[in-house]
Amino acid sequence: GSGKSLMALHACTNLDSALLVVTPTRISRDQWARVLSAAGVTTHILGEDAPFMFGKVGAVVTTLWLFTSHIDRLSEGMRERVIRARATSYGCMIVDEVHCAPTDVYQGTFEAISAARIGLTATLTRTDGRETLVPKLVGGGVLVDVKQSEMQSHSGSVAIEVIRVPIHEGFAERFSGPSHMKSLLNPYKISAMRHLLR
Repeated sequence: GSGKSLMALHACTNLDSALLVVTPTRISRDQWARVLSAAGVTTHILGEDAPFMFGKVGAVVTTLWLFTSHIDRLSEGMRERVIRARATSYGCMIVDEVHCAPTDVYQGTFEAISAARIGLTATLTRTDGRETLVPKLVGGGVLVDVKQSEMQSHSGSVAIEVIRVPIHEGFAERFSGPSHMKSLLNPYKISAMRHLLR
């Protein structure tokens, strides 16, 4: 929508080493893989593709959960792939939807990657207030903060409204994935989106 991926790709065009793209969901991971491939970048999807060879890949695309997983929770084959991906020397790490990343687990993993970091989000807010940790996570301040009035001058009428959606009780009790994914996959959120799109 707002051109975040194109801006990040432009910032990484002169890299001599691999690019790491970390996303919150498989959907956004696959979108990044398509964008990078369309731009002519040899792209590896961690966990979906065969193990990559060093020097044969321009970008590794993965989810926050897989890249930051506790190694002992993964199958032996996946464990080896994640360890190799973490050990790769990256020139740049892009954290898509960076507002999802400020947790203790993610922060420790990211700090171990010695690469230039770019954090992307159109919504730098969290209900727990941890968006203040984003500058530390990406190694600097917020460089681009586009105001609503600036967006309107380029795209017509823009309105920003926050709609809070409660977590479905049955879903919350049955959900066993990472806690940050609970709100993303909440059935009430999907119903609310369908209602808004009518």
